Amino acid sequence: MRIVEKVVNLQRDENLTEDYLLKVNPKGQVPALTYPGLPSPLTSTLAITHLLAASYPSLIPSTHANTISTLLTTLHKIQPLSLSATPPEDRAAGVQNPSLNALLAQSNISDTYREALRSKADFHNRTILDALDDDATRRAEIQARDFLAGVGAVYATHGVGSSEWLFGTEIGATALDAHTLAFVARLLDARREDLVPRSVRVWAGRLMTGEAWQEVTGGRGTLFEVWVGRMRERWKEVGGGEAWASWLIKEAKSGGLIL
Repeated sequence: MRIVEKVVNLQRDENLTEDYLLKVNPKGQVPALTYPGLPSPLTSTLAITHLLAASYPSLIPSTHANTISTLLTTLHKIQPLSLSATPPEDRAAGVQNPSLNALLAQSNISDTYREALRSKADFHNRTILDALDDDATRRAEIQARDFLAGVGAVYATHGVGSSEWLFGTEIGATALDAHTLAFVARLLDARREDLVPRSVRVWAGRLMTGEAWQEVTGGRGTLFEVWVGRMRERWKEVGGGEAWASWLIKEAKSGGLIL
């Protein structure tokens, strides 16, 4: 299967364009996958994973398919924002989307685009608006601990606590490895180490220092704000002679990040 990757820059609201909402993902989120012959784009990570596994069975090997599917379903019920962002000072207002509100306020957009924006707003209100409430955060913490406890049990049984992969060297990398590593990396970036069992943290740490992870991420964090903070420290280390904004753009482009 040949996959062509297209970057959708959330910092520039490319996920809110008319073309993206109407033709790619009405939820205005990433990732999404589409190709000729597919009735409609796949807009959930789980659906995309299972499609890829149909072509690459080693992602969900039959011997561990039930365990992988169960744990992945558990993982994707967690609202990651609840674990990786600071609640706004005005909690009563919830997590707002100013860009979305500004687009809806425009009078010169098509009716179809306005309806798509309203649908996106409804989705945002259902899933994101209250994501930083105390109850939502506690719920996500419980879910995260339960999921990672399950991963830790898999690793203790099959990876014997030392293998590079959760199900051991013979099975190799699976979809569970990929999804868990990204989730743990985000928790660590958000300074939520308290949610990650030590064995899983050690396992993830080994992979995150490896060439494959560095190649995929370009050394960037999973949270934009964290990455910018690290880049600012690097800018200071090299002397800060060049203007910060110009230096950041140059470094980002050289590393493959589109600003």
